[in-house]
Amino acid sequence: GTLGVNVDAATINAALDDAGVTVTAAALNRLTAGGDSDADGDHRHRVMRHDSPGLATFTLRNDSADPAADAALAFRLTNRLDEDLLLSPDADTGFLTQRYGEARYHCIGVTAVQWRHEGALLGSVNDALAGMVTTAGEVVVVVLSVGENMQSSVAGDGISVSVNVNGSPLTATLAALTSAAGAGFRSTAQGHGQAATIVTSGAQHVQRGDLLTLDLTRNATGTISVEATQIAIAVIVRAAGPE
Repeated sequence: GTLGVNVDAATINAALDDAGVTVTAAALNRLTAGGDSDADGDHRHRVMRHDSPGLATFTLRNDSADPAADAALAFRLTNRLDEDLLLSPDADTGFLTQRYGEARYHCIGVTAVQWRHEGALLGSVNDALAGMVTTAGEVVVVVLSVGENMQSSVAGDGISVSVNVNGSPLTATLAALTSAAGAGFRSTAQGHGQAATIVTSGAQHVQRGDLLTLDLTRNATGTISVEATQIAIAVIVRAAGPE
């Protein structure tokens, strides 16, 4: 080679381990892209490709003998997955779903409109502008989280949020956290308090450009020892179709 040395991988490894070999520090530095390297001029790089052969099969199947049962397109990738990957339409919404093992996912996008209140909430907030809906779809859940939850002598004291679309309430079921949920970080999405699930039948829809406002209620009838702080609200919209 250009340097007049014959080096294999084992020799380089030995040199790196500080073994006594014939490769000089300068040559090793040059070969391994050191500060004064011209490694590409001293040797060639071979393009390597590794093919992993495997069988891919596609089967249209029904999960039972009932004609009304879910039909699914099954992908069998024997060298990649232990079980079939299933694609099927959701009977309630028409959305395409993906199933693997016990997990099931909707193969569509979601977006979120978020609002936050810094510091402690010392009074109710009405008609707070959360933001604009960016994609047409369905509001599937309202998530209420706090950095620290209100603590009161009355367990039912706490905070709740109502979401309005263009001024009209989205649901009468409010996302709420009460003192009984405990102190510290709390979120309705993690099972604390009450979550506001909006869509159960596909009847609620929002359009791109709709404005979301929030009514945040502070209910404090007892002796408050800790105020709710660092409040965050997320309105999750499931896309109705490609944008």
